[in-house]
Parts: sequence; structure tokens; C-alpha cells
Amino acid sequence: MKFLVVIFWALLLAVPARADLAAGEAAFDRGDFEAAYREFLPLAQAGNRKAQFWIGRLYFEGKGVPEDGRKAAKWLTRSARQGDAFAIFLLAYHYSDGWGVPKNKKKGDCLYVLAAYAGMSDAQWEFGQIVTKKSDPKAAPDPRAKYAMEMLERAARQGHREALREVGIMKASREPIELEEAIEGFTYLMIAAERGDAFAVEFLKKFRKNEQRIAKHVVNAAEQRAANWQPVQEPLLRVRPKDVRLCLPE
Repeated sequence: MKFLVVIFWALLLAVPARADLAAGEAAFDRGDFEAAYREFLPLAQAGNRKAQFWIGRLYFEGKGVPEDGRKAAKWLTRSARQGDAFAIFLLAYHYSDGWGVPKNKKKGDCLYVLAAYAGMSDAQWEFGQIVTKKSDPKAAPDPRAKYAMEMLERAARQGHREALREVGIMKASREPIELEEAIEGFTYLMIAAERGDAFAVEFLKKFRKNEQRIAKHVVNAAEQRAANWQPVQEPLLRVRPKDVRLCLPE
């Protein structure tokens, strides 16, 4: 009987918690950040990971409260340890830049990887940058390099503009040219250019001055695909707390 009473109260208390979280999110969306803070704080203090993320974000952006890197990192860490992918992504920035926490690129990179595998396109882009921007030719090969292109492609498929550009350039520039890959590359470049990416615009301008390099039907096919292309959003997964502990040992 005692067990049933405990279950009853747990279910009863869960309803206002969800309602308060929704009220906080609604307040945030309409720009009433102080009200959002008031709604989120009790939930965050009670251990709600989503509310903890929101409190961390408010301190991160200085909305409704003074901007404070240390407080942002504190709340984001609590949320991240429970597997919240959004919190993990923002916390990665904190460690990579040393804002509110001691700078630690290793921890930052580790957290970006977790958020990338959880399905966040921004994190997938950062994952690709971590690997592809390694410039020391004497450095040992990065064991994650084989996953970098996969992550960039996943980000591109979700509509991440910079990823569309980078994947597009790599595919359109590859030698020897493969028909399907070239079409996909120019499709991505056209979409990125349409979304205002200056590098994609410049690449396409240079290409059009030397169109004999690629058959006209490749360009036509890419234009048709770009006109009908739609991003495919990945479902955002919750990260396992034990995986977070690999990046943030307690």
C-alpha cells in the first residue's frame, strides 16, 4: 500500500512539473526571460535536467539574469550528467574556450563528440572541425578521422549550412569525378549558396567560369535536386550518463 501511495504522489507531482517547464519555455519564447527563470529554477533545483539546461542557457546568454560563465557551467554540468544533449553541447563550448571553467580542449572535444552522436547538427559540424582542422603533418593520424566525413554528411542532411558547403566542396572537387557524387556535391553547394553562404557562392562562381570541367547535365541534375531538397532532422537522443562520465569524471 505504501508503495502505491508513493507511485500516486510521484505521478501527481509530475504533472505540475511538466506544466511549469512548458510555462518556462513559453515565457522564454515570448522574451520574458525573468519569468522563464522563475519557472525553471525550482524544477532545476529539484533535479529536472531540462530545467537545469534552461537555467544554464539563461546564464550563458545573460537573459533574465546577468551573464555568468561559472553559474552557466554549473547548471549545464548538472544537466549534462543526466544526458541532456543540449547541455552537453553548450558545456563543450565552455571547456573549449575556458569560459566559467578551466580551459580543457580534451574535455571540450569529448563533449562535442557525445552531442554529435546524439544527433545535434551543430555538434556534428564541430566534430568534423575537430578532426579536419588538424594541420600538423607530423602528428599521428587521428583515429576519429574516418568518422569526420560521416558526421559532416549527417549535419548536411539536417540542413546545417556550413556542413552543406564543406561536404559539397569535397564531393564536387574530388578526382576522379564520379557522376552521382558530383551531382550531390553541387546540390549541396547550391543549397548552401541559396542560404547565404559566401564561400559556396564564390565556389560556384569560379566553377561557372570553367563549366567544361563538368558535363552540363550534372549541373542541371543538381539544380533540380536543390529545388526539391528538404532537410531530414535526426531524432535527438539522450546521452547515457556513463558516457558523459568518460568526458567528465566525477
